[in-house]
Amino acid sequence: MIDPWQLPGPARLVEQLVTELLEGHQLILEGTPPPQGLRGALRAALDERYLGMIELRDEPVVNPLMLLGRACSHGIAMSAPHPGMYWVEDVGAARAHAWTDAAVQIAEAARDLEPHARVQLVLALPAGGPLPRAPGIERCVLAPLNRDDLVVAARYLFEQAEAPTWRALHLELAVELASESLPGLIALEHLRAWLGLPHRAVGEPSALADYAATLALPCPSEGMARLALWRAQCAALLPWIDQERLRVVRAGAAWCRVPYVHPATDSTPEKRVEHIEALELAHLCQLSRRLAVDSSERRRLRRMRAARNALSHLEPLSSAMIADLLSQPS
Repeated sequence: MIDPWQLPGPARLVEQLVTELLEGHQLILEGTPPPQGLRGALRAALDERYLGMIELRDEPVVNPLMLLGRACSHGIAMSAPHPGMYWVEDVGAARAHAWTDAAVQIAEAARDLEPHARVQLVLALPAGGPLPRAPGIERCVLAPLNRDDLVVAARYLFEQAEAPTWRALHLELAVELASESLPGLIALEHLRAWLGLPHRAVGEPSALADYAATLALPCPSEGMARLALWRAQCAALLPWIDQERLRVVRAGAAWCRVPYVHPATDSTPEKRVEHIEALELAHLCQLSRRLAVDSSERRRLRRMRAARNALSHLEPLSSAMIADLLSQPS
């Protein structure tokens, strides 16, 4: 189990909130309800600095300032709250104006005080309600996760033992599909589910849709699914294809000869290559035909060229083609 608040994006969000509080600001959290675990992560970060945070829920019939005062005095009613940090949640739409006014009053009263002598709110207001605007009040949009966080989480969560390229392909596709649920923490749940995709689904939109339906996952349209497959395949397979091209070049010193002049075609001019590392797959296919290279090596080169050409034209490879490509010995 991974703690989302240890991921880079959520950890930065918590650190941002702590920084704002240390500077003495009032915090208004947008995008309520707050993500699950945020309160605990913020409390833990403040504890590390030997700072406390009082947590309370709104009560509809109580003045917000009286409620804050009671929260720090063991239930005894007080006309004003003590200095300190207060996390306030469960503010309904009917109470948004009351808490907005309270936040403005608190910010104005704290203007000339040192941060440690201020009353500070971390206030979760309902979506679409009024947002207080005054010096000392900071609005925080709660968008904790980004794509980089999904990549980190995927590498941590994915434990399937298989070839590195298949693993990279699954990771890239799971991240691509789960990214549609960003920035909410639900993206992590979707990532866990997408990491279980069968091999067939990394090249077949229909298999991907069937898997999504089985687990009640949000599934993109067929066009977007093909785009997700293509992006994942480009990220995982193009580096592998180039690595294999270089392997062939270095192992085929007897026939990978330079300088090499690739003939012109209707769409491309003649090209002269001076270094063997710069020989492209098309060049290698041409050389292998001229110099009677082993037939299995020629087939392998043709497969790699066909795969690379398809991906260069936004065409995702089928799962059968991927399996055939990766099954060949290096």
